[in-house]
Amino acid sequence: MHRSVLPAVFALVGAYACADVSHRGASPEIVASESCREFFSIRASPGYPAAAMNDHISGYSIATYSLDGSGKAHDIRIVESEPWGVFDAAATSALERSSFKIGATANECRYVADFAAVKRSAP
Repeated sequence: MHRSVLPAVFALVGAYACADVSHRGASPEIVASESCREFFSIRASPGYPAAAMNDHISGYSIATYSLDGSGKAHDIRIVESEPWGVFDAAATSALERSSFKIGATANECRYVADFAAVKRSAP
């Protein structure tokens, strides 16, 4: 790397490190792709994994699941996530802790667990 470029790179890195950075993990289109929302009775919130929080990692997991009328999600499968594997357990756990309307049946419902890290500047 040329010496004349290094000061500019360091300036950008320093500006980013001190900036207030906030963004969503999933795009609005991904969040909007969720289905079967109307069947939730109690929607459990996914817990933010501590390691991802400490490292300011944002992302999402998409799970499919089925409803058989019992009020619980069945056949939960992670079908997409970014970064892969980081938020999958939290998404699965939230679906397992959620309750659905008794009698509601559906197949291939989509659940989106969206995680956004916020990096704050140092005081």
